[in-house]
Amino acid sequence: MTPDVVRPSDLTVEPLLGPEQLGSLEADATADGRNMVTRLIAEWLDGKNRFTLAGERAYVARIGDRICAVGGLNRDPYARDATIGRVRRLYVAVEDRRRGIGTAIIDRLLSDACGTYSWLHLRTHDVGAAAFYEAIGFEPVRENAECTHRRVVASIRENRP
Repeated sequence: MTPDVVRPSDLTVEPLLGPEQLGSLEADATADGRNMVTRLIAEWLDGKNRFTLAGERAYVARIGDRICAVGGLNRDPYARDATIGRVRRLYVAVEDRRRGIGTAIIDRLLSDACGTYSWLHLRTHDVGAAAFYEAIGFEPVRENAECTHRRVVASIRENRP
């Protein structure tokens, strides 16, 4: 997290229990022209992805009682390597961006990835999202249709750029 960013004092990151928690966040994402929350909900409901396999997790970030972000970690299905995880469906509500909330979820995912994954991959074609990931230590990947950024998984101290 950059030094000038102060996380809300009542920010918590906790396991995603189910898609019913995401109604307001989905509306925010849809209004923002993003479909990742809608896709997360659809994949959860149809059983395609509930983040329940070994090494997988999904979290929501909450400020007080309001869910303001969601994100998850899966084994990367494109990597053909069980030691590579994939950041999935990270979304932070528009009003809550640049407050350290996305970084808080990524920190939790990196901590969970230790001992299971050696690398985390992700794919984004959004310039702002790419800048966020690069600012927190992900490196761009060129000429890979399934992965635009990656980051080595290390101890949580080593994970700080």
